Amino acid sequence: MSDLEADFLGAALQAGLLPNTLAELPEVAPKLAAFRKAEAALAAPTRAPGLLEGFAFDQPLFVRGDHKQPAEAVPRRFLEALDAKAYEPGERQSGRLQLAESMAGPGNPLTPRVMVNRLWLHVFGQGLVTTPDNFGRLGEPPSHPELLDYLATQFQEQGGSIKAFLRTLVTSRAFRMESRASPAAAERDPENRLLSHFPSRRLEAEAIRDSMLALTGKLDATLGGEPANPDGYRRSVYGHVIRNRLDPFLSVFDFPVPAATRGRRDSTNVPAQALALLNDPQVNRWAADWSKRILLDPSLTNDRDRVARLFAEAFNRPPQEEELTGSLGFVDQAGVENGTARALGWRSLAQALLTPKNSSISGKL
Repeated sequence: MSDLEADFLGAALQAGLLPNTLAELPEVAPKLAAFRKAEAALAAPTRAPGLLEGFAFDQPLFVRGDHKQPAEAVPRRFLEALDAKAYEPGERQSGRLQLAESMAGPGNPLTPRVMVNRLWLHVFGQGLVTTPDNFGRLGEPPSHPELLDYLATQFQEQGGSIKAFLRTLVTSRAFRMESRASPAAAERDPENRLLSHFPSRRLEAEAIRDSMLALTGKLDATLGGEPANPDGYRRSVYGHVIRNRLDPFLSVFDFPVPAATRGRRDSTNVPAQALALLNDPQVNRWAADWSKRILLDPSLTNDRDRVARLFAEAFNRPPQEEELTGSLGFVDQAGVENGTARALGWRSLAQALLTPKNSSISGKL
């Protein structure tokens, strides 16, 4: 059947000129049932948007950016400073594939340098070039240019493997240094540009949320899948992001607006963050889940063990005697003040440990 014949048949069916129901055509019922059975056995196709080459042509240069002043046509090519040779001409070659090959090819030193700088930024909190979105003349120069070149070359030799490169960084001596600077280093290099120690830094919004979810014991570590509701227990990387309705909790902790690229996030310290940890309904729910898990743990037979477990999971250390005594008193007092069972006291303690700077248990929390 040709396209014209299919259109003609469709028009006849829509006009009611042909029978099209089982009541009118009972003899086709077995064939229809066989068709539906075969149709149900077919897997749903996976579709992904893509681009096809069209009829391409060289675009004109717009004088001073004015689209009303087109000048001579500019041949499709890579950055002239790196490779001024025009791409092979062809009416069905837009140059997209050639541009991608030029960007990722071994002859381009910029792409691997930008990539390894961003990976260094994620591991160490600050890139070798502190302006990850700007490697141009207006950006900052690298603190260790030879190291940046070496890492870019190694990244290329590893086939562009992010996993292999991150393994290189986290097994380096720079990563294994202690976080405290010596008095001389703090005086001469307060920003730690010379890598005299490992810089401590704030957690990102997603890591803050995931760490709290891990304490509840309900963190869903399933890989892949559809975007999840932020109110659930899936990892934050799978959270459904709506540009004009971002998750309020993540936004308080400097989650970037996904309207533009952001190589380096803001790192703020504002009262709204402490208020979110104290009052956000999600934090209250996570604290309740965490304390309930501790209370139901059969291996913990007394309150001292329960407090010790909370501190171990929250801070990776045992509580000091002062903290232990203050926590036990806080649990009892919270229950008395609210006129409820001690379970509320344990939930309040769990939430206080999630906000150590605002805890009233002890000045050392």
